[in-house]
Amino acid sequence: MSLPHFLKDFGFRALNKTHRTIVHARHGRIGASAFGMPAVELFTVGRKSGHIQRGPLVIESSKLTVDLA
Repeated sequence: MSLPHFLKDFGFRALNKTHRTIVHARHGRIGASAFGMPAVELFTVGRKSGHIQRGPLVIESSKLTVDLA
């Protein structure tokens, strides 16, 4: 992985974690939209591991985007 790609990925993950923290702390009252599109926090449970994963679910006009990195 090249350095610019690593920095871009690191920045995106940091922004994602910050946003999730704000949404969780404010019970969804702040940060409930991403760039004007409605967003919710999606919780999934691993089938084998049983670990809970959280991630944003962004609803665009005809597409759903999930990031559970």
